[in-house]
Amino acid sequence: MTAADLDEPLLIELLKWTPKPNAGPLLGVVDVLVEGALVVPDIAVTRVGNKLWCPLPARPVFNASGNLVRDSSYQVVWEPAMSWSTRAEHDAFSAAVVDQLKVKYPRAVPRNCQFVPRRDDARPAHP
Repeated sequence: MTAADLDEPLLIELLKWTPKPNAGPLLGVVDVLVEGALVVPDIAVTRVGNKLWCPLPARPVFNASGNLVRDSSYQVVWEPAMSWSTRAEHDAFSAAVVDQLKVKYPRAVPRNCQFVPRRDDARPAHP
């Protein structure tokens, strides 16, 4: 799936690309302008195998005492800072970011990588 597969693709402009070499699945971070009106900073461009996705920014969860919440494997728990109302909108955004990244910074994304939508389409993008 690419942004071109949608009836009305989102207008995305990449404002800043910060590569993160040797950061595991994180290729880098982008700041984007959505539809000429909304700046969304710090969008992670994540890769696992040949699959790419760009989740919206998230923030760590704190308990009532102000301490970080951790899961059973002692990893910090994160929650979305913002979200799309549907999975399709989330996927359209992620695909548009990947498409623009390939155009503006062609060396940022390995050639065999592409955006692949999640398979859990029934679940909404927001909590």
